[in-house]
Amino acid sequence: MLIIIHNEWLYVQKISSKTVWWVMILLFASSLFPYMTAIVSTNFTDSLAQVVYGLVVLFITVSNKGLYRSLYQEDINNLLLKQRIEDMKKWIFFDTIWKVVGLVLSTTIFPPAMLLSVLLTQVVLVIPRQLKED
Repeated sequence: MLIIIHNEWLYVQKISSKTVWWVMILLFASSLFPYMTAIVSTNFTDSLAQVVYGLVVLFITVSNKGLYRSLYQEDINNLLLKQRIEDMKKWIFFDTIWKVVGLVLSTTIFPPAMLLSVLLTQVVLVIPRQLKED
């Protein structure tokens, strides 16, 4: 996540206090991730642990979307940033759908689905995108 933010922020020229608040929310959401990962690792087949893990993951995703929206709104004439955000929008939709499907499956029939959906997102969407940029 931090690598992606670093790569995207290379093109940022203006920020607002709204952007700073979104960064704070994202950092708070991200601070919950290690704790939930530890709980899920010891309770892999527990539906409640997987669902709470999924909610934290979706909280991070929503915070990230809010951050990008605030960056775009503050610097609307920045064409490089606009292109980066448009490219991100193409894959973030599928990222969110896979996470929601994982959350629903974890809640109903297959608890490890949430963790597997996050892994699938990383392997199929995030890592290839980062390797393509380097």
